[in-house]
This record gives sequence, C-alpha cells and structure tokens, in this order.
Amino acid sequence: MKILLFDKQKNYRLTTRKLLSKQGHNVLTAARWSEALQKMERHIIHVVILGVQLADGEGIAALKQIKSRFPLVQTIILAEPDAIDIAMKGLELGAADYLIKPAGIEEIVQKVEESLDRRRRLEQKIRAAQIEVLERQFINKAVELNNQLSSETISH
Repeated sequence: MKILLFDKQKNYRLTTRKLLSKQGHNVLTAARWSEALQKMERHIIHVVILGVQLADGEGIAALKQIKSRFPLVQTIILAEPDAIDIAMKGLELGAADYLIKPAGIEEIVQKVEESLDRRRRLEQKIRAAQIEVLERQFINKAVELNNQLSSETISH
C-alpha cells in the first residue's frame, strides 16, 4: 500500500516519510500539485496526506481533483492549527479524515491505518458488486440458452 505525503514543508515531508517508512509504509512525497499528480498517475496510491496550505495553490482544489480523478484514494487533510475550518471543508468534500499539525506519528499512523481499512472495505464492496453482476449475467445467459434449447427441441 502506497501513501503520498503532499505538503509544502520539506522538513515535515522528509521527517514524516522517514517515520512512516519505519512503521512499514511505502511513502512517496510531493511539494507541488504537478509532482503529486505525476506520482498518482504513475503509482497506485492508496492514501494521500494532503497539506492544505500548499506551495502552488489551495489544498482544497487539489482534494477536489483527487476525488474526481482517483475516487478510491483516501485523503487525509493536513491543516495548520489556524486552518481547522479548511479541514472541515475538506471533510465535506470527501476527505476521509484530517490531522492538525503538529500531529504525532502515532496519530498519523492511526489515521493512515483507518484510511487503508476504509479503502480495503470499498474495494471489497466493488469486487462483491462485480461478482454479483457477473453472476446475474451468467444466470440470464444460462436461462436464455436453456430457452433456446427448449424451443429447438419442441420444434424438431
């Protein structure tokens, strides 16, 4: 499972990446939306930790694009203490959760694990729905073939 840490503060990115990596997580980092988008297009990202005060624009705009282009990606808003209102807006727009800086590694890991679990549950629901659709198609096709065979048998 891959995590993308998308925040403008280089020291925060590097330190948090190192700490999450020590916990066994595969972490990519980005400071700009163009870099984050490139990584999301090249890798299967499961969770994005998204700083809302980004170097190249508003984090909420990035959240909207992530939810639009990568709907299964679980996004955790990372907000400064004076930006809790932005974190709440992020939740309204589909973020899975939020963190207020400076969040401790235990809290970050907990939110990441919860988001990964949410992602797994979504994937399981999608697989179950896909299986149900295939089963219905199979049954419908079997009934159709059975009806064709029955009508051919009667006509002969």
